[in-house]
Order: sequence, then structure tokens, then C-alpha cells
Amino acid sequence: MSCPLISVVMPVYNCAQYVHEAIESILGQTYRNFEFIIVNDGSTDATPEIANEYAERDGRIRVIHQPKSGIPASRNKGITESGGEWIFCMDGDDISMPHRFAVQMEAVEKNPSLILFGGCCRQINAAGTPVRINKYPVRHKDLVNNLETLRPFFPHSSACYKRSAVLKAGCYRERFQYAQDHDLWLRLSLAGEIGCSNKIVLQLRKHDNNVSDVFFYVQKTKGIAALVCHFRKRFGLSDLYALNEAEWEYFLAWIGDKLREYGYFEMRILEETLSKTLFYKRDSPVILRAGNFIYRAVRRPHSAFEIIKTRLFGSSLPKRLAEESRQIWP
Repeated sequence: MSCPLISVVMPVYNCAQYVHEAIESILGQTYRNFEFIIVNDGSTDATPEIANEYAERDGRIRVIHQPKSGIPASRNKGITESGGEWIFCMDGDDISMPHRFAVQMEAVEKNPSLILFGGCCRQINAAGTPVRINKYPVRHKDLVNNLETLRPFFPHSSACYKRSAVLKAGCYRERFQYAQDHDLWLRLSLAGEIGCSNKIVLQLRKHDNNVSDVFFYVQKTKGIAALVCHFRKRFGLSDLYALNEAEWEYFLAWIGDKLREYGYFEMRILEETLSKTLFYKRDSPVILRAGNFIYRAVRRPHSAFEIIKTRLFGSSLPKRLAEESRQIWP
């Protein structure tokens, strides 16, 4: 075939409000040779019926229904069921641009060393109104630096990766649920080249039910835990993912205590609050939003300083915690 088969994997759970747009954005791709695997992870709203209706109309769609199993297990199910050389990630509340597949496939075919490739995105609010544009580094070295220092990285829904590389890496690890993509990206960065398109390939929807809001503390804790495991591997130490269940829970508790000690949660809460205040609360006057920004920043000057420093230079906190972990797990 002139266009290689690719596999789109989209886990869905109770996203009936948005899933129409997500599915339509995949079916509207200019690149046509793909299979579309939708993994319904125990939805209790109309999501399964919507997915089934589309599957009846388009033979490229296959819907897998399963009891609630979580995001990593759902994505892994889609990977094992897929047949394409490249897997394109998608979420049920986002929108892929019509040229997304074509842009990303052209890039990975030009560079056989790539095993993970993302793209820039336009953030939209719950109603679909454009809010801001997010751009990211395009080169491997810069992307790895952003991954390791908590600087912005392309969203999961913009990513595609080589199926064989992900299978070899062990797919998504379920203990990192809500931060499973960060963990996988770190492992892939050690296995091959990663890159990012400078073109906008996705509309990323921000709403009140985003995982980053609902599971804020768990996601942040596990994201740092993934980085600690990553740096320990680079130091030649054991990967703490192999700990038994009780030791793993102790490790996560240790990470949470350290993050509170360093004021990490406070910094991230302030950062996300300011982002919502400036970009998403469009129903309030600009001067009121600016005043809210200044008020919160003045009340937490240390956190405000850390936000600016991390955005400009990155954070060394994960690496420091990996060093500290030697005292407990040599």
C-alpha cells in the first residue's frame, strides 16, 4: 500500500458530551489508511451507544467493551489488538486536526530513528472556543530535557509511537495510572529518538473533568515517582516499580511527603489556578482576572518564583529526590 496502515487507539469513559467530535475528527483525516480502535472502559452514559453507531457506519472502527479497568489497561488493550506499525493516541474529549495523521506520518517516514512523535496543540475550553496555542521543542535533546525538568511537553493525544518499540518497553505501567504517559515517554526516550512537529495537530480540550484536575495530587505524585524511577535507572540503580505492593505504597507516600516539604503541590496549584484565571475565565473582566493573578502571586511569592524559574530553566527536584532515594533504596 502507498499509505502504511496505522492504528488509532482511543479509550473512552463517560465522555458522551464530546466523543462525537473526537470520532468525527478521526474519520475526517486526509490520511485514510487507518484502523480505529475504541476501547469503552465501562462507561455508564451514552458513550458505548455512540461508539457502536459509528462502528456500524464505518468498517475501520472496532469497539471493544470491557469492565472499568483504568486508563493504562485500556490503552494496553488497544495496543495488543492493533495491527498498524504506528499507533496514534487519541482521547474522547479532544479533536485531531484534519492533517494530523498526514503531517506526523510524513515526519516519521523521513526519519526512521523516531519511535515517538508529537505535535503542537491549540487549547480549547469546554464549549470548543480557542483559548491559547501551546508549542513545544522539536528536537530529541530538548524534549528529553523538558521531560526530566518538569517543563511543558506535548500532550498525549498528539502523540504517535512505533508499536514494536512500545511493546518492547512494556507498554503503559498500571501503577502509574494518571501519569502513565509521562512514565512511558521517559522509558521511550532511553530506547530511541523522540520528536515533535512544529505544526498544530490537535485541539486539546480543558474542562472541569480533566484527569489533571480530578486526580490532581495522585497525578503529580506519580509523575514525580516516574521521574525518580527514570533517574535511578540512569544512575544504575534499581527501578522501584519492581517493589512489592506494600513497599510501592511506602515509596509513593515518601514522594508525597517530600513534595509537600518542598512546596511542590502549592506551586502547581498556583500555576494551574493562574492559567485558568488568565485563559479560561473569559466571562469575567480582564482587569478582574489580572487582579486575581497579582493577588495570588503576591500571597505566594515563593511559589510564583518557582513557577517562573521552572518555566525558564526547569526543575532539578526529581533528580534530587532520586539522589535522596538512595538512602532508603540503595
